[in-house]
Amino acid sequence: VSTQSTWGNPHNYGPTPREIEEMYRSERRKEEEQQALEMEAAASKRAKEEQDRKELELLRRDEEDRMAAIQAQERQMLEVRKEPLKRYLMDNVIPVLTQGLLEVCENRPPDPIDYLAEWLFRHNPQMEDAAA
Repeated sequence: VSTQSTWGNPHNYGPTPREIEEMYRSERRKEEEQQALEMEAAASKRAKEEQDRKELELLRRDEEDRMAAIQAQERQMLEVRKEPLKRYLMDNVIPVLTQGLLEVCENRPPDPIDYLAEWLFRHNPQMEDAAA
């Protein structure tokens, strides 16, 4: 009686070539799945970054538009608010100041600023109205 007939054919307890091939395919499939997941994650990250960039650009444009509207409104408000002051200056200050500057040009004093100040003080329309 031989051992082969009693125990059967000898077995190699390591993996068979088919099992080795199957393990290789399984590992390769896992690697491909991992690469696919990484690529998908990278694409998702790029898409999210692009979306965030677009949202930031939209917010920046909205902020610029809002600031432009505020500046236009402020300019308009200043135009309205400066009218009374402009009218006052044109009616009361500019005529007297122009006369004083003409006097400075005609007389050419050594200290024109002091001369103009004295001239304006002497020719103050409000002081003349109070004296009369």
